[in-house]
Amino acid sequence: VQAGDTIFVPAGTVHALGAGLTVCEIQENSDVTYRLYDYGRPRELHLDHGAAVADTGPREALVERVPLGSGREQLVACPYFRMERLEVKERAQIAGLPYYLLLLCVKGSGEIGGQPFRAGQAWMTPAGAGAIALDGPESEWILAYTADEPLRVLNASGARETGA
Repeated sequence: VQAGDTIFVPAGTVHALGAGLTVCEIQENSDVTYRLYDYGRPRELHLDHGAAVADTGPREALVERVPLGSGREQLVACPYFRMERLEVKERAQIAGLPYYLLLLCVKGSGEIGGQPFRAGQAWMTPAGAGAIALDGPESEWILAYTADEPLRVLNASGARETGA
């Protein structure tokens, strides 16, 4: 695994995280975790339950990024959510949305809707929120949302994304 890699791990896939990784884990709040191994910790393991629901089918590890235009790439598009990477050169505006949007700043600093942000911070906008202004020269974001179509994003030059 290298910096910038995206690995889509569908629900039910047995997985583990190693030291030194930063992970953006998009999931429903289900309060269910089946531990198959716990690195010597004295917590309960759930071998029978975990094996019963595990999806052991083969799959590609790395996700192929799909360019969307205006500094955007689609990272994941599944029946449950979409995830994109957005590079902001100076400013960007995300149109008002009828669904929630999670924004995770992975590089840079600036302002989002007039509020300061820096790398490592996350923002969540409620469904029906108005347009979102990102003012963060050379910032980079991970966007996650539940829509069927890509977001509508304008950058500072006024260029529109592909397909707009």
